[in-house]
Amino acid sequence: MNTFSSAKLLESSHGWLGASTSTLAERCLGYNPDIVNIVGEKTWMKALQESKSLNSKWTQDDLVTAIELVRGGTPIKPAAERCAIPVMTLWRRTKALGMVSNVPGCFMRLRTPNWTQGQLKEAIQAVVTQRMRFTQASSRYGIPKGTLYDNILGKTKRMLVLDAAGLTPTEENAVLDFCCQISVSPYNRRTQKPLSSILNFVECIRRKRDPNFKFTRISGFRWWWAFCKKHSIVSLYFETRPDE
Repeated sequence: MNTFSSAKLLESSHGWLGASTSTLAERCLGYNPDIVNIVGEKTWMKALQESKSLNSKWTQDDLVTAIELVRGGTPIKPAAERCAIPVMTLWRRTKALGMVSNVPGCFMRLRTPNWTQGQLKEAIQAVVTQRMRFTQASSRYGIPKGTLYDNILGKTKRMLVLDAAGLTPTEENAVLDFCCQISVSPYNRRTQKPLSSILNFVECIRRKRDPNFKFTRISGFRWWWAFCKKHSIVSLYFETRPDE
């Protein structure tokens, strides 16, 4: 990279400091109350930090090298360590250039999961068949509960599965009555019925309008989770097996 390109790269990476801090950095080597009152404590601190960087062990050439490493695909932390630059300094500069995420944690090393894909599949199977709840499966297999939620329910828009099922308000009330007997106890929101029987009931209702309607196991569980959330249903059913 030529000198002009390096200079432009560094100039662009200074964007996070704001327009006035380059001048302030030359003046704020000591605490100046007049300047602080004018620009604010936060801006003054940024300027002071920038001025201190002039005496740091790394050079502007080191910074350019580190930025180019990140541009080439090297993670923030290894690039910073290779060039002896503070990780947060490199992150701020590369963020100003639009090269990295706005999340500071993006430069952290990813932890290797202590669970296997086989264990994840077993945990998912245990949850969707109602042998375990999310918390129990998380504890049993050592998998974060959030990971189970994401893999079973999806990461976003989890309630949209209700629209996909396409139940009318009358049909939803029929399901509520089947699950919780609301015709007898209008405020009851507890059920001990197994998910398999509930899904069979829903499929029978929907097939009157769509003969090919059918839940898959995972889609059925997703629908039931969203339906329970919408109607504040507490499912008390828990399937037990002789070997558990």
